[in-house]
Amino acid sequence: MCTNVFSLQECSETRPGQLERVRFFPRMLLSVEDMVTESDYFRKKLKRHNQYLHGAGIVCGLEVTPAPSLAPSTAVQIGGGYALGPFGDEIFVGEPVILDLAKCGPGAATDPCEPNIIRGGNGVGATVVVAIKFDECFARPVRAMPAGCACEDEDCEYSRIRDSFQISCLDHVPTTPTIPSLCDFIHGSGPLSCPAAPTEPWVVLASVTLPAVPGGSMTIDTKVRSYIFSTAIMQDQLIKCCCGEQPEPTAKADLQITQDSIVQAEPGTGNPGLRFTLTVTNNGPSTAQDIVVTDQPDIPDIAPNAQFRLAPDALWTGTPTGGLQASLGPLNKGQTRKLGFSIFATGSLSDPVTFNNTARVESSTPDPNPANNTSVKSHTMSPNN
Repeated sequence: MCTNVFSLQECSETRPGQLERVRFFPRMLLSVEDMVTESDYFRKKLKRHNQYLHGAGIVCGLEVTPAPSLAPSTAVQIGGGYALGPFGDEIFVGEPVILDLAKCGPGAATDPCEPNIIRGGNGVGATVVVAIKFDECFARPVRAMPAGCACEDEDCEYSRIRDSFQISCLDHVPTTPTIPSLCDFIHGSGPLSCPAAPTEPWVVLASVTLPAVPGGSMTIDTKVRSYIFSTAIMQDQLIKCCCGEQPEPTAKADLQITQDSIVQAEPGTGNPGLRFTLTVTNNGPSTAQDIVVTDQPDIPDIAPNAQFRLAPDALWTGTPTGGLQASLGPLNKGQTRKLGFSIFATGSLSDPVTFNNTARVESSTPDPNPANNTSVKSHTMSPNN
């Protein structure tokens, strides 16, 4: 019997979540089970520490961006980074991974030993949730001694278990346990309760809307991500707040937008028109998040001689003022994105018509040079276009 001044506990009883480690003693005969128990004790203790003290979410990196130009239009790049899973597992991605989401669908996931390849999907959905979880794979096979009288052939056994990860295309955003409110505790609403046990191992990276047509643009939404702030970040923030200082944002991205136009006749009618092309560039130094482009074409009213029709690409949506808006998601330093629309005359033109077009780009990342976020330019449509 194990006793203390508070309780009487039967040592043979195993309680849920109870951990055991090996008690070594002289002349002890060690078995595989002993070594596994010793290893599992420290692994499970660390996982429990992460789960209850830190929670789950992205600590740094793991950005989801369109893949480089040589990759398919349905491919994304997941940058290196670090996260904690809902079960307390560490998830580490050492270098960028490129995934073609065209194979996404029910059951689609990567292999932990080949994280660049998606298997198991049976179709492309309009919108998929890209998520990551901890996984393991066996490594370093070695010859194992035979179990019998040394007459049998030697077997191979893997000698290592490698920490890895698995990326999946989900059809939903996994639910997360409700975190107890510190404000409720401060205002005397009761003690802090332990969060409910998680049911899914995934950490969400982004929601991706795949192109509606081959070669089209995808939309990446990172607002579904959950973050965990490191102790170093929180200490720095706390010191600056307590001393009355406003911390300078560390992430900055200089976004630039330019525009151009070319003559374009309307297919099937031959009506004169202009094709507007907007180019968004991230001059860095950081990745720009949640990029939104707005465009306000000033279309003159010269009826009854002619009227004009706006023909935006699929990425655009309308605004109450009659303009256009497009969400581009994130953009890495040095990358560019292009989008456009056309204006066609639906009647006869007797004289050239000038359009004044105003395009603007902004993001949730602070911009150190907002002067180049807006482009205003005049474009002329001639009767003989």
